Amino acid sequence: MVRANSWRGAVVLLFLLAVLRIPVWAQEQPKHDERPGADEATQPADAAAIDRRLSQVVSVDVDKMTLTSLAEFISKHGIDAYLDVRPLEEAGLSGDTPLRKWKLDEVTLRSVLGLVLDEVDLQAVISHGKLRITTVDVASQELSTRIYPVADLVRRIGEGGIQADDYDSLMELIVTTIRPQTWHEVGGPGTLVPFQGTVVVSQTGQEHEEIAWLLAALREVRAQQLAGAMPQPVWSESPAELSVRRAFAEKSQIVTDFDLSELPLNEAVTKMAERFGVQIVLDVRALEEAGMGADTPVTVNLRQVTLPVALAMLLHPYDLTYRLHNEVVLITTIDVASQMLSVGVYPVADLVQFGDLKVGGGKQDFDALIDVIKRTVKPDTWNSVGGPATIEPHYGTSSLAIDQQQDVHDEIGLLLAAMRQTRVPLAPPEQAAANEAPIEELGNVAHDDEFVSRTHQLAKSHDPQVVVKQIRDQDPFSWSQSDVEMRTSGTRLFLRNTRAAHQRALILMRGMRAVVPQPGGMLSGQGGMGGGMGGGMGGMGATPQQ
Repeated sequence: MVRANSWRGAVVLLFLLAVLRIPVWAQEQPKHDERPGADEATQPADAAAIDRRLSQVVSVDVDKMTLTSLAEFISKHGIDAYLDVRPLEEAGLSGDTPLRKWKLDEVTLRSVLGLVLDEVDLQAVISHGKLRITTVDVASQELSTRIYPVADLVRRIGEGGIQADDYDSLMELIVTTIRPQTWHEVGGPGTLVPFQGTVVVSQTGQEHEEIAWLLAALREVRAQQLAGAMPQPVWSESPAELSVRRAFAEKSQIVTDFDLSELPLNEAVTKMAERFGVQIVLDVRALEEAGMGADTPVTVNLRQVTLPVALAMLLHPYDLTYRLHNEVVLITTIDVASQMLSVGVYPVADLVQFGDLKVGGGKQDFDALIDVIKRTVKPDTWNSVGGPATIEPHYGTSSLAIDQQQDVHDEIGLLLAAMRQTRVPLAPPEQAAANEAPIEELGNVAHDDEFVSRTHQLAKSHDPQVVVKQIRDQDPFSWSQSDVEMRTSGTRLFLRNTRAAHQRALILMRGMRAVVPQPGGMLSGQGGMGGGMGGGMGGMGATPQQ
């Protein structure tokens, strides 16, 4: 646990002010985001100027790019960029090292650097008013210090209306969510010290960016809850990444046919990008390491599908998937994608607050909610059992910060929506009933891969065809297999799939209020149905074309 230490913080801050000459009250910096309360941290003016220039939107179409020509391209946009020659030579690289052809339209310079340098294990570092391209090892030791105002995020109103500053919750959230292996507490170089309404952070430039985005997301979540808005996760990302995420969501509403026959993967991806109006890029390095090439022939025949379903059906047979990364839709391997996590901040005041809703105040029970999420949504991915994902509460904004894979975020969103439909508001412990009703079983974690058959009664207000389409769109992999079934007869829906797939389908239907609750608190039609329902059901086979 990170502990607040005002005396140590005062000494560190005074030292920084003397050495760096940073007046915390006078440094005016650009906002990292246009969201409410976006964080502003002190940093040298030259570094802030480079940050602004890296947000320039550019297009790149280069047949032959080397590290030298990349630095020249960046320099043409008002940033003094150069190569860190000695570390590059030690890594077997030089200015003549060729980079693969890139064609990127309307992305920021920051995205160009991220995509190009990732392939050669290099990173950009801002120091002394210049941008230096160096190795990841060198960049990980290039720390700078910034001071973040956080008074609004650490103030808590406890029981009895007593106010107190809770730095521990915020600091634990930062070191757990933002590159956990880079902090001093676990042997890394980064440090974080509280002092009078601020936190003083020594970290690399990349970590500083992520901290700023996280603080901005926390502030937006708090504003969302105070305004009584519909609870929605807020993504801890740059403004450009957020814009791409919104555009992807809009394009995902398009429904179209998609036919490809023996077409090279790169051409198929280009056609899909043109059809849906999004920018799709191949992670060539990851594909090559998996023994695939951009010219691998692919075939797909789809009818009336959305963009996520089309991508899933195209890529899944080749153990590929996609992620929104560096402002593009990146096609990569499942193994690589499993390590590409994104941070979502979830407003949960209504799920953790006892009695009257007080965002950031009163008594809050996060433990029960966290336990439900970790036990029911991809249990083997969380850091408590050796996985990469983390989940951490923030009491000051009554929210959860979750660092997870994007598809897992989707499941968490569905789970929270279903819980909001069925929960009973929390009562103070002394008022809780001694004998609570058992929680409805959503699946046996130990047997998630077991195939079972279940029948659901759909609400008359919902079109069964629409419900079926929603289930497939949410989970295209599971419902494209040969052994599964999905049939309807009037308002009855018959499903045969794994327990995990049933759980996701049920959470979705509950969130839509599309399924009629069964008496006794159990899942409708559990067990015993086998495949004998097929004869009397309508022709709703689970083929992807339907």
